[in-house]
Amino acid sequence: MKKISILLIALQFPIWGSSLLANQALEPNKLERDNLEKKIKTIEETRGSLSIELYSSLLNLAELQIQEKSYPDAKETLIRAQNIGHRNNGVLNLDQITIVNKLTNLAIFEENFRQANQYQRFLFFLRKKNSADSENIVRAQIDMANWLTDTGQTFFARSLLKKSLENARDVPALQLEIAMAESRNRRIDGICCGWKKLEAILDSEPAIGKELIKEAYLEIADSLTLNRKSKKAAEYYKKARFLSSGKKLFEAKPIAMKKRLEDITTVTTKYYIVERDLAYPRRIREMTEDEMDNNPGFEPTWFAINPAQRGFTLPDRNEPRKNLQKSRKLVGTPLLFHKKQIENIQGLKTRKNLENIRIELVFDVASDGNLENIEVMESNASPRMNRLMVNSLKKIYFRPALDESGPIKALGVKLVQTFSAPARKST
Repeated sequence: MKKISILLIALQFPIWGSSLLANQALEPNKLERDNLEKKIKTIEETRGSLSIELYSSLLNLAELQIQEKSYPDAKETLIRAQNIGHRNNGVLNLDQITIVNKLTNLAIFEENFRQANQYQRFLFFLRKKNSADSENIVRAQIDMANWLTDTGQTFFARSLLKKSLENARDVPALQLEIAMAESRNRRIDGICCGWKKLEAILDSEPAIGKELIKEAYLEIADSLTLNRKSKKAAEYYKKARFLSSGKKLFEAKPIAMKKRLEDITTVTTKYYIVERDLAYPRRIREMTEDEMDNNPGFEPTWFAINPAQRGFTLPDRNEPRKNLQKSRKLVGTPLLFHKKQIENIQGLKTRKNLENIRIELVFDVASDGNLENIEVMESNASPRMNRLMVNSLKKIYFRPALDESGPIKALGVKLVQTFSAPARKST
């Protein structure tokens, strides 16, 4: 019996020890939080609950609460800090930019996507009101357009970029940045030929920094690659490689884009929807292309690649009014899919385990960006999910690997697909 008792103690000790280490790891945060809360209470008692001296302490407390995943508390703390800033420095003070960005991330984590969009629109309004010159206004417009592009509001984004050109007529560098943002927008929206404006600006040989010109060359080459103009794309890839410092090999990487898994316009099957409104209590009509793309009852009809995507899309300016309240959740890295549609090829028991799926694929990337010899190397997903990934990779193009001679073939490129929500990556 004594030997058994000793063995039990030996087995239990590592468990007790590991929990002790975990508690010790949490202790610094708890101590720091307690000190901050005491400091805040002291300032409230001596200076009042709206004292500007509370501002930095509240921001530090919110940061700790985010680290501890106390998101409702963090939101409350940030809003209180923002109100204090409004009271002391005015509603349009620029110090609140950090707060608004943190509130945006918290809203995304809570899947309140419309509120996240409202925060960013307020931030845009704030930056415009505080802009001393047209250059700052243009930069605010470009940043807002990128947000709109990355949340599915691509038509709205292009309208904003068109307006921004009015404030950048005499600044070639800003014109180039606007054209790059528009070209990226068109790629992500699956629209052709964003590279043409960029090419026209560069042909005029403007006085622009080398780094920006290099990024413009890469944007033109990526757009040309998607439009299957590989020879012309190779010329621009080579120019970009020439402007890069050092001799390091540029590895092959996916190009941001949106692709349909099946061309709906060529499908012979027609889909209909029952529409109800005041004018027509019940009317059956054929579904639009957008409605088929985003119907939660369909299997995946499209996918996208966009590292900046926040895990959702919102209705665009050109969509019908009845869609204005709808948002769509996306999942997947690096390929993004409509969450409801991806669930339709999962069994009822495996839908809850979507975030645990991991599919490792390997393939070759040709010098023209085409993917060859695609194989699933390792996967814990169903055969249907594996087929979906292989079929999806057949439709995309990569930026090819680059050396000093230009694009080259890359062998054995690996890609790991997971299905966690991009919105939950950071807060």
